[in-house]
Amino acid sequence: QAPQRRGGAGAPKGEKEAEKGPRHKAEEARRLVEERQNKEREEQERLQRETTRRRQEEERQQREEERRRREEEERERKALEERVRKAREERQKREEEERAAKEKEEAARKAQEERRKKEETELLEREEVERQRLKEAKENEERLKREEAERLRLEVAERLRLEEPERRRLEEAERRRLEEEARRRLEEEERQRLEEVERQRLEEVERQRLEEVERQRLEEEERQRQKEESEAAAAAARHLAELEELQRLANAKAAAAVKPPPDDPVDEELDRLHAAHDTELDAGHRFAVDRNKEIDQWDAAMAEAEEAMKHLLDLPREKLFGEEGRERAAEARRRFQELRAISPLQILELFEEGVLDKLYENEKEMEMKKKMEMEKQKQMEEEIRKEMEKMEKEMEEEMEMEKHDTHAMLDDDDDNAFMDDYIDSPSEDDDDSIDDDEEDEEEAKNDSQEENNTHILPSDESLLDSLESIHDRMSAVQLPNPSLPHADASALPSLLRDADLLLSKVDRAIAKKIRAAPAETTDP
Repeated sequence: QAPQRRGGAGAPKGEKEAEKGPRHKAEEARRLVEERQNKEREEQERLQRETTRRRQEEERQQREEERRRREEEERERKALEERVRKAREERQKREEEERAAKEKEEAARKAQEERRKKEETELLEREEVERQRLKEAKENEERLKREEAERLRLEVAERLRLEEPERRRLEEAERRRLEEEARRRLEEEERQRLEEVERQRLEEVERQRLEEVERQRLEEEERQRQKEESEAAAAAARHLAELEELQRLANAKAAAAVKPPPDDPVDEELDRLHAAHDTELDAGHRFAVDRNKEIDQWDAAMAEAEEAMKHLLDLPREKLFGEEGRERAAEARRRFQELRAISPLQILELFEEGVLDKLYENEKEMEMKKKMEMEKQKQMEEEIRKEMEKMEKEMEEEMEMEKHDTHAMLDDDDDNAFMDDYIDSPSEDDDDSIDDDEEDEEEAKNDSQEENNTHILPSDESLLDSLESIHDRMSAVQLPNPSLPHADASALPSLLRDADLLLSKVDRAIAKKIRAAPAETTDP
């Protein structure tokens, strides 16, 4: 028999079944493996979908929490802006009321000043009329005296003509007396001239010393101001760099929070960044609360400083430059010092310490100048007194000479009595006129001194205008609140510096007026 192929058509049925079994088992096993792999693949896909769903759910929850946090911050920011806006509106309303009251007071002050000027003008006119009347009366009296003296001179000349030798002897004696007096006067004038030259030299030396001291003080102030400006600029640059660094970190953290790694469902780095971000938000909230407290405290101090400045400006002119004005100026300086101490601005910390302690650094120079003025005044009074004594002495010598001439010329008692009366009467009149002149000079001196002590000088007007300018500038300062985009406090340092310097000038001016007032006067 011919051999048949395995599994061929001629093979028996049992052999076919035997050949089909292993192949079927292999296919069955392969099918089972594929089904198990499919189930595992489906399970993995299901798990991956579940993981993706959980990750999306977590991201949605995070976005929802972030949105709620931003809404809460926005509500807080709007509430803060509304509170600041209301405070600003109230302050503006209060300032408008104060400005209206100030305008009314200024109008009343101007009206009072006009009335005072009008009264002074009328008083000066009446005084001028009275002075003119007295002058005319005095001229008439002098004219009558001159006519009487001329008549008597003619009579005496007639009698002197009869006594020519005696008259020549008396003239020679008078000439020698006048020459001796002229020599003494020249010596006295030379001595006074030398004293004046020495005094001018000493004044020039003192003036140069004071100018050198003032120049050194100005140079020191300029160096200190430049140092303060450089330190303030450096602090501002550092602060700006810190803000930029914080903004960069916040942007990086926000980008990291929005884009988590897609492969890791539990990202520890992302959790750490979120925790750090939440911590910074809490710290920022606490900083905002503390800063609001500082701002409220600063607002209260600013209001107190404005009130102190207003109390100082509300004083009448005659009281402003007195003890009460000096006390209120000191209170205003104290308020400005407290304002500077609690101010939230970092630039104020760069101010030179002890600025208020230097308010009286020129007091010694002022005292020295005043002493020199008093010495000069005393010297002028001494010169006037000497001149008056010299005039009185000359008049007495002339009268004595006329008496001798009259006694030599007149032999009878009646003529002697007549000439004595004639000679004595001008002496009494002259003494009275000298006393009147001295009284007029003393009254004029007292009037000028009283006027200097009570009247408002142009420099005082300038100080008052500067005080009102400082008070107006205080309302223009805005606090550096981070929530306000247009906040500007750059004018605050110069405002505090100008207020300190101006109040020191006011105090020195008041002190000078008080010292210049008479000792018995209590109300300047």
